[in-house]
Amino acid sequence: MESKTRQIVLLHGWGQCAESLSIFKKGLENFGKTISFDLPHFGKEKMKKSFTMEDYVQFVHEKITETSDVYLLGHSFGGKIASFYALKYPIKGLILIAPSTCRKKRFKTKVKEILYKIFKKLHWKLPSFLSGSKDYQRAQGYQKQTLKNILIFLKKKDLKKITIPVLLIGFQKDTQVKLKDLKYLKKHLPLVTFRLYPGDHFSYIEHAGEILSEIGEFIDD
Repeated sequence: MESKTRQIVLLHGWGQCAESLSIFKKGLENFGKTISFDLPHFGKEKMKKSFTMEDYVQFVHEKITETSDVYLLGHSFGGKIASFYALKYPIKGLILIAPSTCRKKRFKTKVKEILYKIFKKLHWKLPSFLSGSKDYQRAQGYQKQTLKNILIFLKKKDLKKITIPVLLIGFQKDTQVKLKDLKYLKKHLPLVTFRLYPGDHFSYIEHAGEILSEIGEFIDD
């Protein structure tokens, strides 16, 4: 049901742009004013400095004109920004689609960190598998430092402070936001509804109809 004051703010993932969530912008117009924009370093938002997570939160906050009836929808990195935003500002609810909000350190990651320190200490040339993520290797200019700045995650104590309703959507074969990370969110977010769909990190496109139905029920609940 449409509300004259409700705003649904859409936050895209790293390396994407506002257009990547256009299917949700159009599909949610009947539930309120949908707001979509490029995040700094992507699309038309070319930046001349590196950003921190706090910078991204403030950037989003400046885009919101109605603060009493706001829902944030974020995919991947956009979901992380939305989660950090909810810790600082009051909103009605969160819709997190494969969010990179939390990440349990994996054995493979720990091994890489040890090897990285050894190579750096011995001044050896780093092999490609120790040169950072694919996103980091593709990043240019200020994006590289920004990626280092935002490599932070919410902990259990932080998640428990997010007491608003959360709709959490994940995908069974997602290799970027794994099921164990989603289950961690499900366990520690106080008011969470969890839905798991087939597919990978970007399967929100093929399941858009079902997800929009879920979001509609969530917002009107």
